[in-house]
Amino acid sequence: MTAIVGLVQDRRVWMAGDSSANDTDSLYSTSREQSKVFRNGQYLVGVSGQTRCAQVMRYVLIPPIMPAHIKGIDEIVEFMVREFVPVLRTCLDEHGVTTGEVTDPFPGNALIGVRGNILEMEPDFQVESNTELFNAAGAASAYCLGAFHATRDLIDDPWTRIRTVLKAAAAYSMVVKAPFSVEVMEPDE
Repeated sequence: MTAIVGLVQDRRVWMAGDSSANDTDSLYSTSREQSKVFRNGQYLVGVSGQTRCAQVMRYVLIPPIMPAHIKGIDEIVEFMVREFVPVLRTCLDEHGVTTGEVTDPFPGNALIGVRGNILEMEPDFQVESNTELFNAAGAASAYCLGAFHATRDLIDDPWTRIRTVLKAAAAYSMVVKAPFSVEVMEPDE
């Protein structure tokens, strides 16, 4: 259970996540030291769901390099669907996160920052970009999206806004905990 948030401002991608680790069977909850938001190659990634999945994506996955000529959102999504997702699926299968079945779901959701955009990868491995300059994933995503919407014209500083969004989610969702980790990807990365 978690909250991963992403914001694009001045072509920079800001991504942050909480530290909650929950066992839904026993209702045990603690904070984890490893960030749910990390860089892997030219990608900024935030993962909700299974910790093992996030670990494989962070420490094992060697993502394909997006060629420099790919810039538009349609081209970026096409590259992610054609190149990134198959490499990710193979890596997750080889490391026991998924079984290799075509219908085997991604164990969570992920936000992926690349080329000044935030993409969302759903459990069926679809990759999409929404029309907003922000997005959220995880069990508390609705709280985060509401807080993003409410702060749209009130908070201009991205650092303050993203922390305000996560604090709102933590105040109203029992599955979100501080501390929050924040990463920023510059437009030319």
